[in-house]
Amino acid sequence: MTKSSPTSSSSKSSEAKRITVHAHPGSSKEVITERAPNTFDVWVRASAVDNKANNAIVRVVATHFAVAPSRVSLLRGANTKTKILAIS
Repeated sequence: MTKSSPTSSSSKSSEAKRITVHAHPGSSKEVITERAPNTFDVWVRASAVDNKANNAIVRVVATHFAVAPSRVSLLRGANTKTKILAIS
């Protein structure tokens, strides 16, 4: 058989979803909109100081995808407006 079993390692890699986020810190509201498949604009009230905006983005994305914030991780872009996040 060529089918993989549900417990194979390939099923683990498909569980994490990667998205691209374009951050808009210092906004008057917290909103997430889908720009393209797996690409989102996220407006957060927090300023881009002391990692506050990144933490707010993780919280907004977690709420949008109905997961705990601990299941959203920042892979790239801690100091840029374009970020890559993983959702597990």
